Amino acid sequence: MSRRIHLIFVLLLAVASCNADTPEAPISTARDSAGVRIIENTPADHLPVWQTSSLPLVGIGGDEGDPATIFTRISGGVRLADGRLIIADGLSRELRIFDSLGAHLRTVGGPGAGPGEFRSLWHLTRIHGDTLITSDWPIGTWNWFLPDGDFVRRTQVGLYFPGLAGPPLRDGSLLADAWERGSHGNEVEFWAGQGSEPQFRAEGYLVRIPRGAEAPDTLAPLSGPEWFKVGAPRRGLAVRPLPFGATTRVVAGDSTIFLADTRERNVRVLDFDGRVLRHIRWKGVDVPVTSKDRAATRDAVMSGLRQTTRRPDFERWLARVPFPETLPTIDQLVVDTEGRLWAQVIEPSGRDEWLVFNVEGELAARASIPKGLRILHIGPDHVLGVRQDELDVEYVELFGLIR
Repeated sequence: MSRRIHLIFVLLLAVASCNADTPEAPISTARDSAGVRIIENTPADHLPVWQTSSLPLVGIGGDEGDPATIFTRISGGVRLADGRLIIADGLSRELRIFDSLGAHLRTVGGPGAGPGEFRSLWHLTRIHGDTLITSDWPIGTWNWFLPDGDFVRRTQVGLYFPGLAGPPLRDGSLLADAWERGSHGNEVEFWAGQGSEPQFRAEGYLVRIPRGAEAPDTLAPLSGPEWFKVGAPRRGLAVRPLPFGATTRVVAGDSTIFLADTRERNVRVLDFDGRVLRHIRWKGVDVPVTSKDRAATRDAVMSGLRQTTRRPDFERWLARVPFPETLPTIDQLVVDTEGRLWAQVIEPSGRDEWLVFNVEGELAARASIPKGLRILHIGPDHVLGVRQDELDVEYVELFGLIR
């Protein structure tokens, strides 16, 4: 071995030895508290970054010559094992089936109470074997379809109102929210008419109704969105959710349920019997509410009024509403087909940042998702979502996922 090659070899050994002596800081640590696993995560620069393709692999929407591509209030979407896309359109109450390249194949459903028709269409869930389940009115009514769109049967597990939860679980049970006055909307209506406090957040319960059961199993306490009001009935009453206020996000995987308050960096993980398995936590930086955020809220409130006579009432609402000092810490929660939890977090950079946690609750990666994309479905190599343009026209987009 020449002296030059020997020197390079020694230097490489020194670098490797140095790296071995100074390992990168751990991202996740775990401890037990009263029998519950607490996973503490610290996002780090050396965390892997997952990205979507720069352009959609498939884009569907806005073709006036094809009514099947005109969407309004998309309430669900999945990608099947063979690449077909199933999109639930809430306004038309239809399931629209497209091939892997986005060509329309079939539309099923439509308004009605007959077999395969929908009184409402809120959720679309894909269970094992690519069987499809949709949630209908009243909550607790399900429609079952084969992957090709053929209707199988309708089942009902009880009368439940739409709210924070409501999707069928993959074991055939129903996840719902229960409130003292029947629904979350009833709670808000009662407070708006009779409540003495200007600010309100309803407290209820997350429940699960197993298939064939007559009564629900209570899983955990549940808090609704924060609301604010001015005035009184027939005296200038104005009621709206608190800007940037807290609410609860609920999503489920094959055997676990995830609950998170949008103002906390903590996700509770429950099994289907309501037992808390672990808490997933992470560190982050709070983002202040800015004057731009306040102005955007004002524009949204005033532009959304259908009756111009209500403008003075909502001017008073805007003058009195207490803006939080900081933005929420969480926006969307999604569970992918492999059981990982994706949390969209609010970062000072203003970018749409996602943290991806493995099935044990350990931070596995950061993910970069196109800004403004509402996620419908995440698979091992793809992300399916909805985007709205400036005219609120909805488009379905499928991106490749590069891990």
